[in-house]
Amino acid sequence: MTKPHKGLLDVAVYTDELAVAICAEIAAGKTMKAICEDPNMPHLSTVVRWLRDKPEFKALHDEARLIQADTLADEIMDIANAPLMGEETMEREFLKGTRNADGTIDGKAVRILEKRRADMLGHRKLQVNARMWRAQVLNPQKYANKQNVEVGGSVSLKSVLDSLGDD
Repeated sequence: MTKPHKGLLDVAVYTDELAVAICAEIAAGKTMKAICEDPNMPHLSTVVRWLRDKPEFKALHDEARLIQADTLADEIMDIANAPLMGEETMEREFLKGTRNADGTIDGKAVRILEKRRADMLGHRKLQVNARMWRAQVLNPQKYANKQNVEVGGSVSLKSVLDSLGDD
């Protein structure tokens, strides 16, 4: 839930301490939205304005985002290495009745709900994929699935023109 505006504009005053506090929360993995919902923090629009108007804050913020990518990568390993137990519910439906000579079944559909405790693999996969995507966006040089291809060598214009003249 977003906190209400303090009038039309948030009156928070930029300080180095506040900037460091915001960036420490970012580096720890919090979203800017979550940080700005804290009543002791400035409104999101104020922080966005500081990012635009204060180069020192922008530099600190950019560094915090790179650290946040590493934090997310660490969280991925934690999620992958620890099961998340939860309740799985499966629904099965079948016909219960008697089989007639013509192969049809007289009876009714029966629905059974089965519940069991299991590792929530689908949920863990979603958590890992979301963090991986975010880490790739925050630090593509480190986390994006890219292949760099380097081509070396040189071509001289004279050799190209000479090869054209041989026809």
